[in-house]
Amino acid sequence: MPEGSGVTVLAALRLEALAIGGEVMRTGMGHAKAAAAGARLARALPPGHPLAIVGIAGGLESTLEPGQLVVAEELYAPDGAEAIALPHAAGVAEALRTHGRDVRVGAVACSTSIVHGAARAALAAGGALAVEMESVWLARALVGHPLVVVRAVGDTEHHGFVLGNLRALAALRHLRPALDAWADGIE
Repeated sequence: MPEGSGVTVLAALRLEALAIGGEVMRTGMGHAKAAAAGARLARALPPGHPLAIVGIAGGLESTLEPGQLVVAEELYAPDGAEAIALPHAAGVAEALRTHGRDVRVGAVACSTSIVHGAARAALAAGGALAVEMESVWLARALVGHPLVVVRAVGDTEHHGFVLGNLRALAALRHLRPALDAWADGIE
């Protein structure tokens, strides 16, 4: 667990953590592992400690390109529960832009499995820019902490899984200065 001030960066997968670099807490992939990791973190972190969930997501919106960053302003849960608002989205997006990053801000849907075809289209029609499998369960457990979700787009409707995810991993590099700037600016 990181000590002192700064942001704790969370990522599901080892490859994501390696791409981000530095100290990254791995949560494991999927909703069950994310919920368990969130419960452990909620007990261990000091109140108000800033967190950034960072990783790869599937792009849903038709103009997104692999490697583009999406900052979640709200999270859609697959169980139909009320969306979780993330009020720090604009601040971290601005910090990322200041560091030269191409960023879109909008809703991110969460799913209990990888989505394809009609399920992807339905999530896109519901307004989500991207889809992933961990953030809503982490956010539910980590209420009371400044939280941001930054996802690099991997696969899209027009771009395949392998090349898209390689571009997404490359996009995760050098995010830490912007995340630190955001965390330092929280009052």
